[in-house]
Amino acid sequence: MPAYWAPSTDNVVLDRYEVYRVDAGGALTRVGEVYQNPPGRTSTQVSGLTPNTTYTFVVRARDEAGNWSALSPPVTVTTLPPPPSCAVHTVVRQRSDGFVAYLAVENTGTTAVNGWTMTWRFWASQELRALWGAQVVDRPNNSYLRVRNTGHNAVIRPGGTVSLGVVATGTQVPEEVTLNGGICVVADK
Repeated sequence: MPAYWAPSTDNVVLDRYEVYRVDAGGALTRVGEVYQNPPGRTSTQVSGLTPNTTYTFVVRARDEAGNWSALSPPVTVTTLPPPPSCAVHTVVRQRSDGFVAYLAVENTGTTAVNGWTMTWRFWASQELRALWGAQVVDRPNNSYLRVRNTGHNAVIRPGGTVSLGVVATGTQVPEEVTLNGGICVVADK
């Protein structure tokens, strides 16, 4: 989740920025730094954060003379929840001009999924003929098909399933399936 600050200005060349996480008691922990020599790098990535947790960060700048700026105003962000655990069970019927696939998407995690986006490998040579139980979002890189829930099937309770179906050309059935970024186990029925 990106957080942004305005650049620092000084009468001496800027050396670096330091990014700090602020804990509940106000203590600072340095979690990143961005050196400005050579110039060009303007970001850092903070790792080791817990999903679905709120964090507060501040930044300060240092010039080449060793002077530190005041701490920036704090920025508070909440990390995304963990991707769901899922399994996709498929029933495929081959046809002379392609296939029909029925997919049962099971939430194998312990929390409900409320709104979902699913992707799977869908080759450039394939043509989608019909889809039910989901709506097409796009075809990123022309190698995947991305779909999302319809209004009635947005929530998948733990242990629950939603069903959708696909009619497409070719012989490549859904594989490399993800649900909200989490990799699903795919099994044929």
